[in-house]
Amino acid sequence: MKNYALMLTGGLMIAAAVAGGAVAQESDEPREIKVTPAHKEFIQRIHELDLSQIQLGRLAEQRVQKASTLVMAVKIIQAHTSIEALIGKLTAKELIALPAELSTDHVTLASKLNGASEKEFDYNYINAVIPEQQKTIEQCEAALKNEPSQDYLTLINAALPLLRDNLKSAQDALKTVNSAQGFKFPDNTPHP
Repeated sequence: MKNYALMLTGGLMIAAAVAGGAVAQESDEPREIKVTPAHKEFIQRIHELDLSQIQLGRLAEQRVQKASTLVMAVKIIQAHTSIEALIGKLTAKELIALPAELSTDHVTLASKLNGASEKEFDYNYINAVIPEQQKTIEQCEAALKNEPSQDYLTLINAALPLLRDNLKSAQDALKTVNSAQGFKFPDNTPHP
């Protein structure tokens, strides 16, 4: 399973580098950017969700039982790493302070997942990912309505397809886990 994860990670890194090349061609020349409190709050929320998804994905790489869940975890790590690179460029221009640590809720979630049994890990991980992806998509869509600057628009337009693909991958992985013999839970129902 680990060799498969390394091959998959390598392939996704190449794809992310190619896709990132289109974004990297933009000018990085300094320009005046008006930063509103809403912009700062949006970036800080997305940053924390990215850190959480990367941390949970790395945990999943070590614990998952199903190949479909591993594929999903690697895609999520790659997507949120790409989004973080864009956030890094944006915050460097705008001098936005980002939280260095996860919130208590995200730390608690990671701890619960780490304590899950092997049989339950995939299900619990996927059900942790789905609402986080949905929340991030909703936040990006809401930010679009606030007439974002070009930098924010670039970030959102790059992030949304990745997030939607992650959500679909998670929903597909949940169906696979739910249909596994002897381990069936209703879609998106938290498991105790």
